[in-house]
Amino acid sequence: MKLPTKEELKPLAWIAGGLFALALAGVLFTDTSATGMFSLAFAIFAYLVAPGYFVMLNFNFDTLERVILGMVVSAAVIPAILYTANLFGLAISRLNVIIAILLVIVLAVVYRKE
Repeated sequence: MKLPTKEELKPLAWIAGGLFALALAGVLFTDTSATGMFSLAFAIFAYLVAPGYFVMLNFNFDTLERVILGMVVSAAVIPAILYTANLFGLAISRLNVIIAILLVIVLAVVYRKE
């Protein structure tokens, strides 16, 4: 198991900052509630960006490729895990989605070879 370095985590920080800046702009310039905008920004980051980015750390890609392909991987893997769990009788709920996301992140870090 090799933990990600600070250099590898910088793109995640930039993406999170950008999403929350967009949420802040949405709060300031629209009549949407702050909790709704910030929860949407967090959900996009936690569901689409983070799991796939950690999975793509196992491959030799540039930063931008890692982020873009990571979002595609997240959009494919998390629903597949939840669908499979639902077939085995585990209902899709907020807690199960969080567990699936954390499971993907932890397994990606544990099985990292570089």
